[in-house]
Amino acid sequence: MVEHWKSVEARVAHVTRLILEGDDESKIQGVIEIRKILGAHTLDKEAELIINSGVVPILIQIADGCHPTAKAEALWALVNLSAGASSHVGILLGFGFFNTCRNAIKDTNATIQEHGLWAIGNLAGSRNFVES
Repeated sequence: MVEHWKSVEARVAHVTRLILEGDDESKIQGVIEIRKILGAHTLDKEAELIINSGVVPILIQIADGCHPTAKAEALWALVNLSAGASSHVGILLGFGFFNTCRNAIKDTNATIQEHGLWAIGNLAGSRNFVES
């Protein structure tokens, strides 16, 4: 899915539609794109767009799922999001992401375990995690 977008807003809107409305393969591609958006930009703007799109609880649901590729990609995207602002961590915690991370570190897949550990480290470093 190599496309050139005029704005990050348009790209986020497109991948959100893929995740919300697409078939399984489209959802995975959407999750990969969300992960790339969060991984390529350290600005809060992209994270805010993704949070405001409503896709975060779905990413957590995918991360809790059974499909190894989708699970790993969703966790990676959420790891990137958890590395951001404390307010983002608060949102993740509100959606139960800590339990997702605990489950991930018990997974038999080493990549999923690694993403779970990275996320827990990011969450633990946040003021919102300590306060909750």
